[in-house]
Amino acid sequence: MATWKKVVLSGSAAELSSLSLGTALPATSGGTGFSSYTTGDLLYANSTTSLVKLGIGTNGQVLGLSGGVPAWTTDQTGTLNSVTSATTGQLTVSSPTANSRALTIVTGAVTNGGTALATGDQIFDFAAANFSNNVGTVTGVSATGTVNGMSLSSDGDSATPTLSLTGTLSGIANSALSNSSLTIGSTSVSLGGTQTSFAGLTGLNFTAADASIAASIGANTLTIGGSTSTVRIPGDFRVAGTASFTDSATLEITDKVILLSSGSNSANAGGFIVQQASNGTGQFFGYDNSTSGGRFGFQTGLADNTTPVITQYVPTVQVDSSAPSSDPTYGGASGAGNVAIDTAGDSGRGEMYIYI
Repeated sequence: MATWKKVVLSGSAAELSSLSLGTALPATSGGTGFSSYTTGDLLYANSTTSLVKLGIGTNGQVLGLSGGVPAWTTDQTGTLNSVTSATTGQLTVSSPTANSRALTIVTGAVTNGGTALATGDQIFDFAAANFSNNVGTVTGVSATGTVNGMSLSSDGDSATPTLSLTGTLSGIANSALSNSSLTIGSTSVSLGGTQTSFAGLTGLNFTAADASIAASIGANTLTIGGSTSTVRIPGDFRVAGTASFTDSATLEITDKVILLSSGSNSANAGGFIVQQASNGTGQFFGYDNSTSGGRFGFQTGLADNTTPVITQYVPTVQVDSSAPSSDPTYGGASGAGNVAIDTAGDSGRGEMYIYI
């Protein structure tokens, strides 16, 4: 018969407060392999199994690489005075060759057409001396054209209709409507014509009353959006028939509680299956009400629409201020593997029990 058994940890009479090692813990076990250090020491791996100490360098040195491992080296600094073709420090300056220019550094103003490495102040002085902000007002356009990135066109004469953004449309004779059309979105439809699809349509609205879309489509498929579209329904979504969902990425549900077997009025088993075969058979996780007290667990190779028979159960942990005295809530007398924690046991240090 299964009962609660106390698990003895560190003698259950004293806490494990320290651990002493006779030798340094090696790198392969999570240590460094060293028992002492000098101020400024650096550690680096010279293989997949060991660490090496690199002593502190001297003033002015920088950390670099030598033979694929860290090493101290002298910082390369220098002063550039006048160079025509040389390498100073880390700056390379070459004499002009075909299709190239030499690096020139100037201290005075940059000249128009000159080539030089100029400072920000020198560029500002050059721009101030050669450019000005030409502000003006466009008072008339005789034809069409583009002025400073803005397209302009002539208003024409009084015999030509004029349409302005804040004005009105006028001067159209009745004969002009003979071949007129209606534009919806970016699709133009001749008056009296028929159109089944519209490009550029951004919205479709109805008056405040019950409405239907494609109510006469019959036993056919109504597709809304494309394969990469997002269909959003701000209000409630109700399905009167059978709902099927195929999600190739992520199913997002705001509700924090998922109710299974919602039509049941009695105890029953349930859960979910991660399919492992094309016939709907897979790994099951769920609740088995047939055990004493009912337990959650797993079953391998459960087919859809069949009753689960769980053979491997999920253990539970109950925490209390006293030792357990009755069978576990989940599993009852068959709740093997369940754990209980007595927080007040062993003079307040806590004790653990396992049901076996």
